[in-house]
Formats: sequence, structure tokens, C-alpha cells
Amino acid sequence: MSSYELANIAACVMMELDVTFFVKPEVWIVLKELSWGDRFEHDLSEKIEKELDSSSLPFGELADSLVESELCYRFEGGEGNPYLTLTDKGWKVTEKLLAIEDILKDWT
Repeated sequence: MSSYELANIAACVMMELDVTFFVKPEVWIVLKELSWGDRFEHDLSEKIEKELDSSSLPFGELADSLVESELCYRFEGGEGNPYLTLTDKGWKVTEKLLAIEDILKDWT
């Protein structure tokens, strides 16, 4: 195993990034939105507030976790407004989760 792979595993373990992270409603909302393209952080935060009565994870922590886990990149747009975009790793995870969602919809 390469040192890069070990570092990725260590980072995931330290952040406790596992399946339970991805099934949190606020995480799923962000990943689905980002599957359509880049989004400003304030728009994603508003989307979560609109769709959920309450969130167990503050948006700042959520965005930081996605960036630290290399699922998203954070860039600055016009007037310094931060936005998120999926990395290749983020795309792979999101595509698989969307496929699982489709399978589950077919069963209901």
C-alpha cells in the first residue's frame, strides 16, 4: 500500500468518515445539488434550511468535512463568495449513491 493510500485511510479514520456521514440528510442534499454543478455555499446552506426542519450538522462543519475528505473543492467566486464543486472522488461517491437511490426507488 502506498503512503498516499495510507494517508487517505488515516484521514478518513480521523474524521470518522463512513457510511453514516453520507446518509445524513444535509450531506445528501449537498451531494445531490453538486451533482448538477458548482454551488455557492450560501445557496447550499439555504437549501438545507429550506428542506430540513433542523440539521444535526452545522453547514460550516459539513462543508469543511467534504473538503477535508477530498470529496469537494472550495473556491472563491465573485466578490469572494465561497463555492463548492465535486472532486473526481466526490463524483464517484455521489454517482454510486444516486444509483443506490434509484435501486431503492424501484423496490417501493
